[in-house]
Amino acid sequence: MNKEMYDLAAWAIKVAKSAGADECRAGITRQRFVDISYRKRKPENIKEASTKGLNIEIFVNGRYSGQFTSDLRQDAMKDFISNAVATTKLLAKDPYRTLPDPKYYKGRIDMDLEMLDPDYKKLTPEGRHKMVKAIEECCLSKGGDKVISVTARVYDSHIELVLLTSNGFEGHQELTVFFASAQMTVQDKGDRRPTGYNFLVSVRRKGLLDQ
Repeated sequence: MNKEMYDLAAWAIKVAKSAGADECRAGITRQRFVDISYRKRKPENIKEASTKGLNIEIFVNGRYSGQFTSDLRQDAMKDFISNAVATTKLLAKDPYRTLPDPKYYKGRIDMDLEMLDPDYKKLTPEGRHKMVKAIEECCLSKGGDKVISVTARVYDSHIELVLLTSNGFEGHQELTVFFASAQMTVQDKGDRRPTGYNFLVSVRRKGLLDQ
């Protein structure tokens, strides 16, 4: 488990309890993604970003709210969490919103769900562009003279999540997501220009390529 993310989630729970929350659930998420699309054999869109955020759920006086912030500076988080608790107290009661009984946390199996591609860090910009080019070329080849346009896209993301609750749950998840798609418009009889698309999603890049 990522210690920095764990410590931040634990601190968020402490702040929420100090501000008057009866119970709370805090999740720290960190994500990086790369999104590339090609059209007319040229890059049409390239995006790359890394994000972090806190999602906190507040339970106070039989009331509930869930709120999110991407500002993880402790001073800003302290004000955000305190305001979250205060505004939750103004909501209508929601008696069916509670944290699970801690007895359900016991005896959990610690196992690898194989949702993380161990080779993710080996993925290069050149490899991403090679893949999206191959998708576009395949569409152009299959469509031949009837092709009006093709847009090919590849996307990959690495996500890490730490989740803690004030009544004892601790969880950590790390996963990868790979996405590939193509959209094609062709010339049909007359003025008809039908458009079709297909996409594939996998938690491992090899599984995506095999399809």
